[in-house]
Amino acid sequence: MRKLCFLAVLGLAATVAQAQHSDVEIVVENGALAVEPSAEGLFAFEGELGVFPFPANVGEQPGFEADPGVFNPGDSLAFNVVTNLLYWNGAAFAAVPGGHDMSISNIVESVSVGAASGPQAGFEIGVADAGGGLHEDLTFTLNGPGAPDGLTIGAYGLWLALSSPQYDASNEFIILLNYGLGEDEFEAGVQAAGALVPEPATAALLAALAAALMSRRRA
Repeated sequence: MRKLCFLAVLGLAATVAQAQHSDVEIVVENGALAVEPSAEGLFAFEGELGVFPFPANVGEQPGFEADPGVFNPGDSLAFNVVTNLLYWNGAAFAAVPGGHDMSISNIVESVSVGAASGPQAGFEIGVADAGGGLHEDLTFTLNGPGAPDGLTIGAYGLWLALSSPQYDASNEFIILLNYGLGEDEFEAGVQAAGALVPEPATAALLAALAAALMSRRRA
């Protein structure tokens, strides 16, 4: 009985961990990359910094995943940074604490996202395998005074989009990384981050309206 209870607890823990660290799921629709919404229906994905074996300011979740057959073998996937670093203080989005920034890196490349860094080109995440699938993790590091344990508590957000030479760019999404907030405070931030990102159809409509308006002004 004790063994069964232990296995049940392990199963529950795995389910909770999966829900909290779901990967960014990628598909291809009409020749364009597309990021699927999270289990909560948001284009905001959460991760925890400091989960073993990483120090308090480092993490590698969420990862990036495409099921077999989504891509052609050898297709490449990259990311771009849409805007500045976001900061959730537990109750609201606020100014990024002084001296803090977030780096996105792999073993050879790194991009730093700060309070005023603006849009930036990223780098290649990975290449589709022989089955047309992909699963890659990047390293997220919160930098600043007091690292790794004495940085300002909060959740730090990366506003990204995916790109590829083979496909049009994806819809935008946010990765929100928790540094020391309680669960309820962090989950409120995830919901707030999701509200910042427009649905892909809405974003496309806004872009079309903006283009039409610019055309009228030129005329």
